[in-house]
Amino acid sequence: MSRALRRLLLADDAARVDQGLALAKALDDGAAIDALLAETTIRGGRLVPGRPFLAAAGRQPLRDRALRGLLAAHPEPSRRAAIRRLRVFGAARQGDAKLAPEGGTLPRFLGLRSLELLHLARLPRALPAGLRRLRVRDVDDPALIATLAARAGAGLRWLDLERVPLESLDGLEGLPQLRGLALRGLRRLGSLAGLSGHPSLRALVLQRLGLPATPIPRLPRLVALRLEGGPAHVALTPESTPSLRRFAARDPGDPTLEGLFAHPSVAHVRIEGALRLLRLAGAAACRGLRHVELLHCAKVDLRGLADAPALETLVLRGSVAVELGALAGAPRLRRVAVRLPHVDLGPLRDLPALEVVDLRGGPPPRDLDALVGLPLRRLELEPRYRAAVPEALRSLLPPATPGGGAR
Repeated sequence: MSRALRRLLLADDAARVDQGLALAKALDDGAAIDALLAETTIRGGRLVPGRPFLAAAGRQPLRDRALRGLLAAHPEPSRRAAIRRLRVFGAARQGDAKLAPEGGTLPRFLGLRSLELLHLARLPRALPAGLRRLRVRDVDDPALIATLAARAGAGLRWLDLERVPLESLDGLEGLPQLRGLALRGLRRLGSLAGLSGHPSLRALVLQRLGLPATPIPRLPRLVALRLEGGPAHVALTPESTPSLRRFAARDPGDPTLEGLFAHPSVAHVRIEGALRLLRLAGAAACRGLRHVELLHCAKVDLRGLADAPALETLVLRGSVAVELGALAGAPRLRRVAVRLPHVDLGPLRDLPALEVVDLRGGPPPRDLDALVGLPLRRLELEPRYRAAVPEALRSLLPPATPGGGAR
């Protein structure tokens, strides 16, 4: 019997695999299942397949299907409850026939908290009641949100949707405890209006949506917003997102960021890969702004940051053209991290509150003498450049470790 079960489970046909799973369930024999799972482990709550459930990429989805089903058939709930994170992959390559997930298998994993559903023909008929995080990618279900609201339960906290055929976000109120939402590559999506008024949404990621203009609807509890590679323009107002505190953008389409800086509550801004001139003039009106990171931007105009009344930390990395003199007089700027190919440190003398200068990750420093005499508390740079530090600044360096680095 065990040899017949093994042949069915390792078949290259979904119907035969399902026959094997039905046989395993009918046997109700934990010892027999354990023998098949002898080289499979659970690490950190994640299932790690071993022989014989490892195969070439094209057959691995069927092996994973057999493995999940076999564990779900285990008569001891403790074995199933040990799995907290699971990935269900239905097709290994573009163009492969998509598999439908095993309908009754997933709910039997009583401890499952994080689930990924990738390249499937449809959603499972039921999902575990305790599920908290769900990622759905390339699943063909135009009514996906309504389906999730009916099957995922009210406890879902984070939802990541990528390349699914959604045209609207209507029905999201059926997930009332949702705290985070990521929308990636939804080319058919017409607008974000379906998000309006969601009572608990706190984090939103928008990536490659292809929308020419995207007004953010009213989200009273939204704290963090991240944009990546589109939409081309996002309209932000303090009225629509009154609780917004963290904003991040990669390749932003609107380099003026005027709507963002109109938010008095925004405290943390991270901009990466702006290809056009990035203007920060509006930052002076952002009364709560404390931390700004500008990474690999082609050209940055820092004017406006000097008048941001609460700004404490500025990180500049990989930008081509930056003039630090625009920061002169910033009243509370305490820490500046500079990782640029060519930069004049002299303007840092005009920062009355400066305490920490971080040059780690940058080229060899050339004008550290400009920092002599400043009331600094700490100077950070690569250990291999310590010998070039003027004697007057060496007391500001972190202690060297036995290996030659700094702690």
